[in-house]
This record gives sequence, structure tokens and C-alpha cells, in this order.
Amino acid sequence: MKRNKLVGLFYTAPGGELKLRRFALVAFIFIVLMIAAIVFVIFQRAETNVHMAVVATIPNETSPTPSQGSTQTPEICPSDPGEWQFVGSGIPGDSLERIEPACVYNNLDRTIAWILAIREGYSRDDATQVLGFSQPPAQMNMSTIKVIDPAGNPLIASLVMVPLTAGYSEWYIDSNDAPAVDYIPEGCFSDIDMVGNEAQTWNGSYPIICYIVEDNMATHTVMSLGGHVFSTSSSPTRSYLYFGYDLETKQWDWLGIDKALHSSTDVATMNNEQNNYSGQYGGSVWSAQWLSQTYNLTMKMLPDGWQTANDPKQFQAILNSINSLNTP
Repeated sequence: MKRNKLVGLFYTAPGGELKLRRFALVAFIFIVLMIAAIVFVIFQRAETNVHMAVVATIPNETSPTPSQGSTQTPEICPSDPGEWQFVGSGIPGDSLERIEPACVYNNLDRTIAWILAIREGYSRDDATQVLGFSQPPAQMNMSTIKVIDPAGNPLIASLVMVPLTAGYSEWYIDSNDAPAVDYIPEGCFSDIDMVGNEAQTWNGSYPIICYIVEDNMATHTVMSLGGHVFSTSSSPTRSYLYFGYDLETKQWDWLGIDKALHSSTDVATMNNEQNNYSGQYGGSVWSAQWLSQTYNLTMKMLPDGWQTANDPKQFQAILNSINSLNTP
């Protein structure tokens, strides 16, 4: 039967030659083409799979995925003042400027935190230790400093500074017995002069000086030393502090309080001006709340009986102790 079916595909040409019939030839060619197409598709799929496997081994350069546990190296803030930029405050006639990049103020923050801590009952030694300083960030050997005022005029400022007396504590509190001192930046300046090819600073190792406003809104000041306690009522005052960037230690030091720039003002005026100061001169408003949130430091407990500790003899005893402990 099979032989008879196959014989139907052929015919005998004149001369006795056996040939495929036309329809059989067309069918044969179609079958060959189909087989070739199937082989081509199978080959293409296999090649595509190989390519995909190779691509899977190539890292994605446009959006790399860091390996688990890897960390990015943080950008280092420049410690060389030569890499800092000074930007104007935008106030007409004001020569004081803010520093860029803003990370420079992060280093200043810690020194401000030290002062806030000692205004909240921490001794100088305690504040130094808890904030990780190797020594107090305060310069005690400068009685005067050469500065420029906001108008750009050079002048010599006399400085006031409470000595670093061991065990001495002070509190500046409001009517709710809460800390009541804020600090606000008010511009910086470079005190470098070029003499020939040599750079000289006005104030020793401090090429950059910053003004910081101290707004003291306390209604009471309390002090304690050697078992003596004294408290007195007070009114809001604004003072100006100087801070210098030390090229050797790469640290901001508190240089002192301007003896002449000390004025009484009201709390409402202080609050209204604080945001303007920080916005124009960089930095921030450094307050008791900021100290608590940033360094987890809260005010030390007030001495027992401080409300009635207003005996002038106690105050004099504290002054005598400070003078005796700091006299060579």
C-alpha cells in the first residue's frame, strides 16, 4: 500500500526516466523551507538566551546598587579657611559676611554648645568633658582684639571673660525657671593682611573672626561655688561675643565678650530680630532647645534655696574664691 502511494508521486518521462510530479515537487520545496525556518527560530532563541545571560553579569553603570553593608564616604568639610567663601549679608553698607560652605558652622556649633552648657549650670570642666573637648574652647589670654564693625571700620575691642574657675556654676533662667539665653550669628570677617608676600593676621592664630549675639532674656541669675549660692533678679540684655577660628587646632574658640557692646532691650525685639540674623548670616538660632535636641544636654538642677539666696556676702564670697583661684 505504501509503495502504491509513493508511486503516485512520480511519473515516467519519455525515455523511461522517473521524475517527481509537479505538485510533489512544490510540496517538497515547502517542507524544506518550513524545516529551515524552524531551525532558524530555534537558533535565534538560543543565541538570545546566551546574550541575556552575558548581560546579566554586567553591572548597571547608570544606577549601581551598593553591596549590602556598604556605606558612602561623607563629604569632608574644608578646614582650611583658604577654601572658604565669604558671602555678603545683603544689608546695604554691611561689611560682615557669612561663610560658605555652611558646614563650617557645624564646627562652631560645638563651641556654642559649650557656652550654652555653662549658662545652664554645667561647670567649665563638666561642659568640656561632655562635649568631647580636650580643653575648654575659650581663650583666656586676650584682653583686647582688633575687629571691624559692621560698617567696615577697624577698631580695638576690650574683652570681658569669666575665668575658668573649677567648680563654678551659673544659671540664667526665666520666670518659669527655664534656660533663657540664645545665641545668633551676626557675620564674620577675615583679619588677614598681606605684607609683601607674607600673610599676617591681626589676632595671632585666628585668621577668621565671627560676631555672635548673646540674647539674655533671664529674669534671674544664679551662681554657685564652694558651697556659696547667690541669686539676683535681672533684665533682658544683648551682648556681642567674638569667636576665632584657630589655624593650629582647627577649632573655634570663644575669645570673649565685647565690653562696650552691651545693651538692654526687650524680649519681643530679640525674638523679632533673631530669624533675620540667622537668615542673613548663616548658622542658626542656638538655644536650650537646640542644645537638648543636638547634644542631649539639659539644664542642671538649680541649687536648693536659690530663691532666697540673695545675701550680698555670699556673692562676695564667690567673687573672692574666683579671684583667689585664678591669681598666679
